[in-house]
Amino acid sequence: MKKLSLIFLLILTFGCTNLGKKEDTNKLQRRNLEEYYVESGIVTYFLPILPQWANYSLEGSCRRARSMRYLDFQKMKSSFGFTYEQLVQFQLLYNSRVWSSLAISNLDFIPFKDAERFFFEVSDSVHAGNFLFRLPNYNRVHVIWIDDYINSQTKIKKLKKMLDSKDMTQGFPVFASLCMARIDLQKAIKANGLDHGSYELLTYEMFSPYDSDFTTGLEPSINLDAFFGKKAIYFYGKNIPKVINGKKIIHRKL
Repeated sequence: MKKLSLIFLLILTFGCTNLGKKEDTNKLQRRNLEEYYVESGIVTYFLPILPQWANYSLEGSCRRARSMRYLDFQKMKSSFGFTYEQLVQFQLLYNSRVWSSLAISNLDFIPFKDAERFFFEVSDSVHAGNFLFRLPNYNRVHVIWIDDYINSQTKIKKLKKMLDSKDMTQGFPVFASLCMARIDLQKAIKANGLDHGSYELLTYEMFSPYDSDFTTGLEPSINLDAFFGKKAIYFYGKNIPKVINGKKIIHRKL
């Protein structure tokens, strides 16, 4: 794991060599898409693409089927003033838009004009508070790590029984996966009959090399304290993965 973390850090460092340069906010005005891409380009707000051979989760024991684009949180914050929570939502929504477009077009790439259009449309949505991940009104969330359960009907039955328990009704369920993208986890939840009532999905598109203080770590992670704010956080799983951060998290074994 240390070797993989070092490789990711090297890739991240290479892509962030220009972090010290301030962006000219005047360049962020909309204009001809081709002109914008050539002169500055939204590509400057993304980290280098993680190679497919490195696109897996050691703690989830899986290779991820989809390669995503990680945002440069520092540049995004500097240029647009986004908070950590907003950037997590931005990255989730942008990658979801890209994958949906690829599925419709049957292409294996996104044209420059479409990529930039998605970027600004997502930016508008995030500024307006229109998020893909809907924060619940509950004061307590139950984050359920589902990767070990999704392919076992015996474990799924155990999980369903737990979801019907009195304790679980005290909080809002959030199914978490280190292996599946949101679009794939949604299908798995339905296929296993877990789509009863309201729930949310916490997937690897929401992880980032940047922590909530915008410093970089050795591997993509998410800070649940910063993301969920004042809500009480209960994490259900065999353990709390190292990529799930937060001092307020209360662990419950499944």
